[in-house]
Amino acid sequence: MLYQISFSADGQQVQVMKYTSTQDTPIAVLEEFFREHVQVNPESLKGIGIVRIGG
Repeated sequence: MLYQISFSADGQQVQVMKYTSTQDTPIAVLEEFFREHVQVNPESLKGIGIVRIGG
């Protein structure tokens, strides 16, 4: 599945990225995305959005 993930951390502009995953749930997709691809301190996150945009 193809997802659009947006997130914001302390003092940063909102970042929007497209991400492909085989995970079944949005939470699992976010866990994989942040664990493997984005180096952000979880405590600094101010907002997260996820939308499935393709199959």
